[in-house]
Amino acid sequence: MPETVCTTIMINVPFVLEKLFRTTSKLTMPKRERDRVHLFRAGNKATYLNKVAQYVELCQIPQCFHGEANEQVVWR
Repeated sequence: MPETVCTTIMINVPFVLEKLFRTTSKLTMPKRERDRVHLFRAGNKATYLNKVAQYVELCQIPQCFHGEANEQVVWR
């Protein structure tokens, strides 16, 4: 992971992908790097919102991700 990346947060990750990452990262990544990656499965709304709120205000998170932003997200 590049040194300029402070943290990576992934939400709605399938269980299989989370398990695969946890297993392979222990073999391939130093602990310092693993600690910068946060994976949250679907249904963990309260948990991931607490983590995201440490870095971003809830008013900047789209409502489709349970934030408070009123703007529509345009997917391209």
